[in-house]
Amino acid sequence: MKLKENKGFNSPAKKFDFFKWFSGIPSSGKAIITGGAALLVCGLAAGGYFLFRQPEMPVEVPSSAPVSSEASSLPSSEPESSEPESSEPESSEPESSEPESSEVSSVQASSKEAVSSAASTPQKAADPPPAADAVAALPDGYQESFANMYKSNKEVKGRLIVPGTSVDYYVPQTNNNDYYLNHTIYKEYNAWGVPFVSFNVTISPEYQSTNTLIYGHSDDKRGLQLSAIKNYKNLDFYKNHPVITFNTVYGDAQYKVLGFFLENVNTADTFPYHNYIDMDDATMNYFVENVRKRSFIDTPVDVQSGDRFITLSTCYSTTSKNFRYALVARKVRSGESSSVDTSQAAVNSDRKEPTGPIS
Repeated sequence: MKLKENKGFNSPAKKFDFFKWFSGIPSSGKAIITGGAALLVCGLAAGGYFLFRQPEMPVEVPSSAPVSSEASSLPSSEPESSEPESSEPESSEPESSEPESSEVSSVQASSKEAVSSAASTPQKAADPPPAADAVAALPDGYQESFANMYKSNKEVKGRLIVPGTSVDYYVPQTNNNDYYLNHTIYKEYNAWGVPFVSFNVTISPEYQSTNTLIYGHSDDKRGLQLSAIKNYKNLDFYKNHPVITFNTVYGDAQYKVLGFFLENVNTADTFPYHNYIDMDDATMNYFVENVRKRSFIDTPVDVQSGDRFITLSTCYSTTSKNFRYALVARKVRSGESSSVDTSQAAVNSDRKEPTGPIS
């Protein structure tokens, strides 16, 4: 018997006409098919998005700008923070992008990344030798030791050092007393900022103000910024640190510590030390008299006509709005020894204390 030829897979396949098939389906069926197809496409698209999308990186949003002191031209004492005020002001901490353990071991070294992790921490080692192109870019009269930093920030004005402490900072100056409260020497945002020269101080080759005023935050817990100067309340500390250094871009100088005091800047009888910048001799004598009257320590540092000073101003605590500590030092004169006979220093048992509750 002859078998029928099985064309099977060897026979050409009939071509499927989708549109002819679809046109023969009732309208209700068409709606179901169309809806199902749409749901399938949406599901595949959503699954592909969640499977292959790149994870979003968290964006750090700085907190609101620091609040300026209402009754004073002093800049705000506290770094930016969203934390509530504490009854223990010395222990409160601001929000900060740097980890607590971070500490820069070099003086704002040439590696910008090494400093940005703890932008306001002390600098302790010497700068690397400046590159030839950095030296060539310096303005006339600038010291070569500032070449590297000037290349990073042309607003640098000096370097502040309290020997034997964590205070060792390049100090900038701009046209206001707000910017560097929360920006580093590299102009990067940081809640602790960097110590800076007050905008109304003159530092030039021809003239330097009678009193160079420098502001900076402090945090006793971590020893940041100008925290170390609070130790000048202690006689033994003063005896071991009677001289500080402030080298400007134009020249180096040492200063003998004249006095250290606490002041309420928001009372009627306040001593507005921050307003004494350019002074004649009579005004200078009044300024010195008030510093001595309030100082924790009686120091043997004398004052003469034409002397120059430096004042370091910092907050009493990270939550204090009214109280400031101030360290005043007199510049070592040309030809004068920088040594101080600290055996003549004594605790000022009759010092004038600030009025009002400490807050």
